[in-house]
Amino acid sequence: MSLKQLLSFAAMAALLSSCAKVQEDRAAVPDMSVCYQVVSTTKAASAYPEDRPFVSWAWYLPDGRSWAQDSGEAQLYIPGETVSYDRILQAWTTATAYYWPKSGSLTFMSLSPANLAGDVSCSPDKGIELSFNVADNPDVDLMVADIAVEHRAAVEHRANDVPTIFRHKLAKVVSFTMKTDRDYGAFSTVGGKRFTLNRISFAGVYTSGTYASGNSTVSGPKEGWSGHSGGGDMDWHDGSGIKITHDGTAVPGKDGGLFVLPQSFGQDAVLIVEYTIETNIADAEPHQEKVTESVKLSELHSSWEMNRQISYTLTIGLDSIEWEASAEEWQDRDGGDITI
Repeated sequence: MSLKQLLSFAAMAALLSSCAKVQEDRAAVPDMSVCYQVVSTTKAASAYPEDRPFVSWAWYLPDGRSWAQDSGEAQLYIPGETVSYDRILQAWTTATAYYWPKSGSLTFMSLSPANLAGDVSCSPDKGIELSFNVADNPDVDLMVADIAVEHRAAVEHRANDVPTIFRHKLAKVVSFTMKTDRDYGAFSTVGGKRFTLNRISFAGVYTSGTYASGNSTVSGPKEGWSGHSGGGDMDWHDGSGIKITHDGTAVPGKDGGLFVLPQSFGQDAVLIVEYTIETNIADAEPHQEKVTESVKLSELHSSWEMNRQISYTLTIGLDSIEWEASAEEWQDRDGGDITI
């Protein structure tokens, strides 16, 4: 046998050995359970709280099928299971193990927190859908993960963890700052004035709606809120008076911010502020004037948007009040881009 033939046989043997190794590895894939790599926020890869279980669905498509074209044919593979952090395994996983299929792909949809699961529907054509009321759930940070499309089994450990990037689906009012338009002098002197805040609230805003994630396909339904209803006061501050100064006063409100429903503002949606102006009068009780002012939210900005944090600044004078609103992307902490 020639040297060329020997080299050819050696190469063929190596190739067959390599294929056999791949087949052995693929055979081992079903023994690898589905785990999740979880982060929350949009630009910062902050740790998702380990004490906050979420719920996840997975949909199966066989080889040769794509989510973009064939999502309507997808079969339910993980039926809305609670995913918790296992401190022993140091991994996010379900109590009942689910294993990666030998072939085909899985598409994942996830929602947080898990205790909302009873009110949620999930389908491959519409995605995650639920009705939500912020007045009934004032402390619930509703989050939905980006749909993780067409993930397949991987041989390498951890390489197949499902990238689960949660984003906030409510908006949140995070701060109010109040100040006077100029320095009105020390209240202890005759003619000095003192401004005291009594209440800040919203009225006529929607508190209920239906969220739908869509299914991330070009022709499928899009993400958004609909069916807005409800209404009533939502207080930021209602209690003891807070002194307002020319330097500015941060008005304490709900710890962690006020969750609000994403919405475009109607004519009835207003921001209301109530305060008292006292004037020092010589040899007499201070003169008090109680003031209530309001502004249509639509005059400050067009809407509360998903995954946005909103701040307000109010500047008070004797004859007028200036209102300002600003919004920024809701980030859990500073940092760089997410890497999965």
